[in-house]
Parts: sequence; C-alpha cells; structure tokens
Amino acid sequence: MDVSTRPPQKRHQAYAHLALCLVAVLSVVTPLKAATHNQIDVAPAEQKFIPAPAAHDIAITTVAEGQEALQLSARFTDNSTEIVQDVNWLIRNQNSEIVFKALIGQADATLPPGDYQVEASYGTVQISQGLTLLKGTQLDVSFVLNAGGLRLLPRVQGIATHVASRTLVYALGGANNGQLITSSHRAGEVIKIIAGTYRIESRFDGSNAVAVTDVIVKAGKMTAVQIDHKAGLANLTLNGSENANVLWTITDDAGEMLPPVTGATASLVLRPGHYLAKASLSGSAQNTEFQISAGQTLNIALDQK
Repeated sequence: MDVSTRPPQKRHQAYAHLALCLVAVLSVVTPLKAATHNQIDVAPAEQKFIPAPAAHDIAITTVAEGQEALQLSARFTDNSTEIVQDVNWLIRNQNSEIVFKALIGQADATLPPGDYQVEASYGTVQISQGLTLLKGTQLDVSFVLNAGGLRLLPRVQGIATHVASRTLVYALGGANNGQLITSSHRAGEVIKIIAGTYRIESRFDGSNAVAVTDVIVKAGKMTAVQIDHKAGLANLTLNGSENANVLWTITDDAGEMLPPVTGATASLVLRPGHYLAKASLSGSAQNTEFQISAGQTLNIALDQK
C-alpha cells in the first residue's frame, strides 16, 4: 500500500449529510421500447454487493502507546473532499472476530496494535482492505467508493397506476457482466451503486409489459431514469363479488397466459394487443375479450351468471 509522508494532521472536511444528496445530474431516459432479444434473463439471485477496488489515502500519526486507532472515512471520487455518510463499517481482528461495527460517516476505532480487516459497504458497493496498526500510531484511511446513485421511476406512459412494479438492474461489463446486481420494488427509490454501465429492466406485477434501457452511472452523481412503458391499463371487476376470491386468468392473442391474479378486482399493465379475460368463482366462469392500446385505460366489468 502507498503511505504518504505528509505531516500529521486532522481532517476538517464538511460533514454535510449525503444520503445520496450527490451532485444532482438528471439523466432522463424516455421513452423506452418493450424488451425483445436484448432482454437479459432474470438471474436466480441478486449479487448483494459489488466489490470495489480499495483505492485509498493513508496518513500515519504518532500517538502515545495505548491510543492506537484506525480512523476511517470514504469519498465518492478521488477528487471529492466530503465524507460519505451512512457507511456500514466493520473491523475484524486476525481471528476474524468483529471488534468494531458502526453505521456512520467517519469511524474512529481505538484498537490495540495488530492486523485488521476493514469492510465498508454502501448500498450495493463493498470494500474490503487489510490494514496493520503499529504500536504508537494512528492510521487515517480514506477510501474511494467510486459510487453514484441511480433513481428509478417506472411509469405507464400517460397513465397513473397503482400497480406494483419491479425494476431489475444488471451489470454490463466487468467481472459481474450480465448478472443481476439489485432490484427495486419502489418507484423513486435511490440505489447506491458503483460507477459503471447497467441494463435496467422494468416490469409490473402480474403483467406482460416490459421496458429495457441501458444507463451509465457516474461516480459522485445521481442518475434518474424515467422508464415509460408503452402499455395500457386494464381494470377488471366481477360484479357482486366484492369480498370473493375470484381467480383471474388473462391470455394474449398468441395463447400465452399471464400469471393468475386472485381477488375481486384485478389491475394489469398490458402491452398493446388483444386479450381474453376469464374470471372463475365457485365453479363458474365468465369470459370477455378486449383490445387495449398504449396509453389506454380500460374498465371492464363482468356479471356473475
């Protein structure tokens, strides 16, 4: 590791809370096309963390014996001066025992001389670095996360909808190329992620509308992606069954059946096309056919026989 020979000093940087109040750079990507051959298949499990290179600056301060310590902080970029807040710090000794743990911007851990493993996680970014604390010294270590923010806003073009969505984030390039890095079930959620290129795939629960786009996340910056689905919204109701456990099955004009939905009503975000809806309750079934276009809201009511 590189150790600087600069004189002992204490850093007095601005500790402004950054809960990803990064430099706001709004990259709006809209509209998007439905996924076809460029769609990445859903991986069986997410990569919980993306390992980041442990780039860092180290300053050594002479202290009295018994006051040895590790002072840890993190920055978004090599040129950044502000300390990142809400970092999960974990320090293990040479026996792998946890000797320090905190969710904080700057970690100050008074420890006996020895070998330690420092782990820092911030969203999906994780850094792991071995450090040796010598007798009569304090190590001030500033890590570079090379991280940015990704704000995902899935929408149905021209329609307000309450249908729950899931947005998948895949890595494009690097050691994790093609792997599912993380997912979001909340529109507007900020994902803390290492700088790089990603593929964003957005779906609505129980629906067949899919939108895909690629995005570049830059370190120290926020990228907002508005994902507009070219789809319609179908609201299905079986009259007289407000409290009933209706089973809804929807089939498209190619004969492909969507995942069944249970409830007195069903709201589905559907790509444009022709559909057959079937409501089953207590051994009886009612069918109806309908056509839906992008940006259209259909309210379809079936009567029990």
